[in-house]
Amino acid sequence: MALKIQKYIMLKFISHFSAGAGIFTALFLMDQASRQVNEIAPQMNSFSQFMTTFSLLLPEMLTYSLPLAFLMAMIATIGQMKQDQELTSIYYAGVSPLSVFVPFVFSASCIFLLLASLSIYISPMSFRAYNDSLLEIARQRVLSELKPGTFFRGIPGAVLLVDDFDPASGKMGHLLMVQSWKKGKGDIILAKSGIIEIPTVLGGDVTLRLHHGTIQPISAPEPGYISGAFDNLVTRIEKHGSAEGLNSEQLYSSLTLGQLREKVPELKSEGRTMELRKLIMTIHRRFSLPAVIMIFPFIIFPMAISSRSYGKPAAFLASIVLFGISFFLFSLSSRLTAGDAFSPVFAAWMPDAVLSVIALVFFCPFLAGHCFHRPKVRKGIGA
Repeated sequence: MALKIQKYIMLKFISHFSAGAGIFTALFLMDQASRQVNEIAPQMNSFSQFMTTFSLLLPEMLTYSLPLAFLMAMIATIGQMKQDQELTSIYYAGVSPLSVFVPFVFSASCIFLLLASLSIYISPMSFRAYNDSLLEIARQRVLSELKPGTFFRGIPGAVLLVDDFDPASGKMGHLLMVQSWKKGKGDIILAKSGIIEIPTVLGGDVTLRLHHGTIQPISAPEPGYISGAFDNLVTRIEKHGSAEGLNSEQLYSSLTLGQLREKVPELKSEGRTMELRKLIMTIHRRFSLPAVIMIFPFIIFPMAISSRSYGKPAAFLASIVLFGISFFLFSLSSRLTAGDAFSPVFAAWMPDAVLSVIALVFFCPFLAGHCFHRPKVRKGIGA
């Protein structure tokens, strides 16, 4: 009988979880879209290109929406069973509350494996593809706007005029460039030929490799300024557009677990202690973040099945608070890593440890009250 009950609970849970996952994922995506539409939409050539690029953020959004959907589905499943008096019937049939609890632990285990796959493999590859897509779009936009015989102002701090240009290779012929690199200061460059190189990372510098030309200052040069003819000249022009370079967290988000581990010896040899601490915490977070979902059932289940009238509202409120506490603890652990007082490994697993203690506080009394003191089975009339 217990197995049939567990299958029945699983079917109910899956239906609620599927609906919750769809709703919360859509909400997170809409929120993210509203944040980034002003940044990436102007670079897109069409709405379909925007949606294709933006969809690469879906794995990252799932890491937030699936845990929340799990909490809501668990509360909805137990609440519906309580409302239909199904839990009461199950208990008075002599079935242990742990049998009702097993489907939720099994579901949490499956979602944990999915979240671990997203965190370790899928999200980094997707995030890297997202960055590469933005970079390629920005590159194509710059190259498409640079046309012979037209002043080009797509590079910040510079004005470029060319007689000949090949968008495929970036080769330019007979060019004039006015570069402003300080207030009131700058260069006028004439070159027979050159190549424009768009950065290979977001926020990188635009590189111009010029051949056979002259360079002259716009105004009175500073001491040490070298002007005159040149055979080869390489100049880098600020960061492309207004985009900032990827910080360490964004960079690590686009690296797989193996690539992160390969960087550990490199940072150790360079003596970059702070970056090394961030890297170690990032590696452990790939596991600690998904593992949190294994703790949720032990906190929510005791409150959700409470026979008191406030059981379901308390569980619903607790799920929201629990989700907020999780984000607060992970944010706190990031700050702790910035100092030398805590190990980055401890900081990465601290939220899991705190939530585990909370789970023991809720689940142990439930275990003692329901599993060691079962309600007596009432016999029907004439039994």
